[in-house]
Amino acid sequence: MFILQLSIILSLLPRSPEVFLDFGVDGVRLGRVYIRIRGELRRAQHFLALCTGLLGPSYKGSRCNKVESKDKPGECLRVSHYVRTDGTLASRGLMGGLEWSGEHSSVKREGMVVSACGGRNDYDGCFDICTRGNPNKKFSCPFGEVVAGLEVVKEATCYEPIGDLTVMNTGVVVLDRKSQEDY
Repeated sequence: MFILQLSIILSLLPRSPEVFLDFGVDGVRLGRVYIRIRGELRRAQHFLALCTGLLGPSYKGSRCNKVESKDKPGECLRVSHYVRTDGTLASRGLMGGLEWSGEHSSVKREGMVVSACGGRNDYDGCFDICTRGNPNKKFSCPFGEVVAGLEVVKEATCYEPIGDLTVMNTGVVVLDRKSQEDY
């Protein structure tokens, strides 16, 4: 068995690392979603911290709370809170200076992972995963993209009630995901 500090593991990650989210309902895992984040963005680093628990809070145990633009172009699955170490929910950003709009805007594409904060730091912990692109609209700050498991997110948008859908586990991919056992 190897025991390594998280800071050592993070120092070995590429500039644009992959994270994963396991979605489930009532303790039953629906599937895993792999997301490559844009490591040069502070917003992506914020997301990485919430996927690893680096700053304490984590998305592990968070609930999905909405499907934005259900069954329409631009449809997104929303996670609007993370879980603090004391078990309470929060959505306020853990870091300052997170990007929003301007040069970071991009056309809505399927698979994009984006901030759902509306430019307010009280909601910097919120994110959407786009399941239907919309070439006529833009996202203000995409910071990642699903590289595997988008079908899990699409299936999740059909789940009722959406509030029963949870993020069961999160983490960062250290090895090539193709060589990992999916457990």
